[in-house]
Amino acid sequence: MTLAVRRASIIAAVVAVLLAVSLANGAIGRASPVGPAPASFVSASAVVPAGAGTSSWFCAGGSGPQAGGEETVVIVNSTAAPVHGTVTAIPSRGASRSVAVTVPAGGMWSVVPAQVAPGPWVSAAVEMDQGGVGVEETVATPLGWAETPCSSSTASSWYFASGSTAGNDGVALSVLNPGVTAAVVDTSFATASGAVLRPAAYQGVTVAPGSLVIEYVSDHDEGDPSFATTVTAVSGSVVAAELQSYTAAGHTGVALETGVPQPSTSWSFPLTEEISGGVVRFHVYDPGGRPARVSMSVGFAQGSASPMTVTVPAGLATTITTERQSRLPVGTPYWVRFTSADGVGVVVAREVQGPSGGPAPVHGLVLGAPAGSDRWLLPSITGPGTSPWGFAVVDLAGHPVSVRVSSAAVAAGSAPVSGSFVGPFTVDPSAPRIFAAAPPSPIGLAPIVVAATGPIAVELDPEPVAAPGVVEIPAMPIG
Repeated sequence: MTLAVRRASIIAAVVAVLLAVSLANGAIGRASPVGPAPASFVSASAVVPAGAGTSSWFCAGGSGPQAGGEETVVIVNSTAAPVHGTVTAIPSRGASRSVAVTVPAGGMWSVVPAQVAPGPWVSAAVEMDQGGVGVEETVATPLGWAETPCSSSTASSWYFASGSTAGNDGVALSVLNPGVTAAVVDTSFATASGAVLRPAAYQGVTVAPGSLVIEYVSDHDEGDPSFATTVTAVSGSVVAAELQSYTAAGHTGVALETGVPQPSTSWSFPLTEEISGGVVRFHVYDPGGRPARVSMSVGFAQGSASPMTVTVPAGLATTITTERQSRLPVGTPYWVRFTSADGVGVVVAREVQGPSGGPAPVHGLVLGAPAGSDRWLLPSITGPGTSPWGFAVVDLAGHPVSVRVSSAAVAAGSAPVSGSFVGPFTVDPSAPRIFAAAPPSPIGLAPIVVAATGPIAVELDPEPVAAPGVVEIPAMPIG
């Protein structure tokens, strides 16, 4: 397939790209990465606590309306009072524009950036006058829909555990510079062949202040079924996101993912399930200079499976396909935790492909939860999602913890009403607490705060999708 045909396929599937992209020769070499620090992890989507000052968020992914993949920014207020701010739409071509917003107490507010400042690609910067606010972005395309948290900070490095340009699949990498000074960015890809690709066209790319740059991975890594990505700002700081389209007949889907600014030694997936005709894969990326020895632990509501260990070469990625693990029965929800030894940080993502012909999207990709937090903010489900499929809480404290789920308004101090909270309930480190088949209100139906007496990880999966885990409602740690 020629690059011109591939480009047309990506445009049709994901976004309308109006600018021609010149191609440059790529250089392939063995990995010689500089090891990033895996020290105490700070989430890129952490919510500033209420009363702790203003908050900023940056949403890098998403397109304009031309391709039907229009981005929507959703602002979630966990406080007992309205919050005010501005949303600045930053297009990949054209001038930025801003709009004022007010988010009601314990509620949500949506903005479509392309309606504020039209462009082929449009990102957003959100500035709110106080903390207690989280921001996510959603995208809906003819292939399906996806959600991801936006970032509450810029960084000099961003990591992505997986992408695919196999067949007509496509990945568009968005690099946003919301600052006031220029950034210079290098991008590299750890390919499925075990090499690291550093396209000349993606080295030393200048991202002007307040601007957005798009890079099309298939222009330089065509036909790669699984690659990992590193974006490095050699000067300045940026925010990076990936928009993935899956186009195989009967297995279409889309994934939107804000990158990880720092690898972690712990990643959790609280709710995963094998279904007949589906496939679950975990992608483990070691962007550092030392091999990672990673343990994969699996637990059920009752009982657990023996952990397995894999070694991920330095600078490369490894894929674990769970259908090859006979210890994971079909139809039984389970949780997974990845732990990397010797302080070597990794990045882990879960890819789910449902059975052919299921409700769109059939194919999706989500990040795990790095480390843990004792308080999480979750938005309610927004369209095209309609209802919760399942909700799970995993105890990462090493001892039993008490957990309470409250609507954001109740958590902020409003008087409770019927159906405004769940719990308290106890979660043991040996088993997750799973609410499947229509979790109780207010889970999924209103913004919620999940508070525990120790670090936990949470996951909320919506419907309609072809399989659980294809789309995940992003949980944002508070504090």
